[in-house]
Amino acid sequence: TGISPADSVFCLLFGGSEPLTDARLAALYTDHADYVAQVTASAAAAVDARFLLPVDRDAFVEAAEAAEVP
Repeated sequence: TGISPADSVFCLLFGGSEPLTDARLAALYTDHADYVAQVTASAAAAVDARFLLPVDRDAFVEAAEAAEVP
């Protein structure tokens, strides 16, 4: 996006971030369960590829479950 929060070293080094609009979220996920399912599948694939530890997968899924996404 080219937008990088000043307080984020990660974004400064690896790119920027921009919050998704409600319309974009609705286009990506049919509902909250769909969002959690997609995060779960993505995190599982990252564990299988050895990019993510299982404990981190669990944290991502827990955050997805608590997120106010659709």
